[in-house]
Amino acid sequence: MKSVFSILLYLIIQMIVQSTSFILFVNERDRSIVGIEEFLSNHILILTIVSNFITIIILSLFFRIKKKRLLKEAGALNVSYRSYLLPVICALSFSMFMNLLTYGIEFNNHSMVMQSMAYYSSKLSGSGNILSIVCLLFAAPLCEEIIFRGLIMKRLMHSFSPEMSILISSLLFGLMHLMAGGFLLCLFSVLIGGIFGLTYMETHSLIPAIAAHAAANFVGFITLVMPSFGESNRIGFSLSSLSVFLICFIRLAKRYS
Repeated sequence: MKSVFSILLYLIIQMIVQSTSFILFVNERDRSIVGIEEFLSNHILILTIVSNFITIIILSLFFRIKKKRLLKEAGALNVSYRSYLLPVICALSFSMFMNLLTYGIEFNNHSMVMQSMAYYSSKLSGSGNILSIVCLLFAAPLCEEIIFRGLIMKRLMHSFSPEMSILISSLLFGLMHLMAGGFLLCLFSVLIGGIFGLTYMETHSLIPAIAAHAAANFVGFITLVMPSFGESNRIGFSLSSLSVFLICFIRLAKRYS
């Protein structure tokens, strides 16, 4: 029940933040379907940051009422720096492989992020880049890992095996991304969610999973500065990324087993 509450809270806060911002900052004559889409695309970065942190604050207050701490309950424990290396490389290489595999395919969330970056940078030079870093490397990984691994997966482990808990939490994680980018992004999110779940299970800490999530998102910044390359080079980079991922994933799985 608490797992469902966490997801619903996250989605409801996102809708409240977006709708409230739209009502407050958009003129009545521009309140159309096109106006909504344009507003969301221009401001998706700041809206995501705000909704993520509001979610964390509300969850923190909820646990404080019960005389508990959110991060402690979610398993945000300090671990050795060596515990970060393998999950981060694993997530980074897999995300790079998937990005190269889907090179040229435009996802809704990517288009909105790019438009929001351009919008804010047009208002203040560099602000779009700063907001995207805060959103994709800090706010989103922190909030989503607290919910899907720290709360949902941990709760599932009371009723299911670790493997089934990873699978269910990853499926829920993927479904949340379905509307943002369609089936391909949903599938990618399910697979990468499995890596985050395995990381959480293997290290017994949420922090390496957050770091791995941030590393996966960081690939989006790498692909922005990468030059265009031909089909043969893309295949070569894809296979290299896949090889690195498989080596790291097998080692991570062996450490868990």
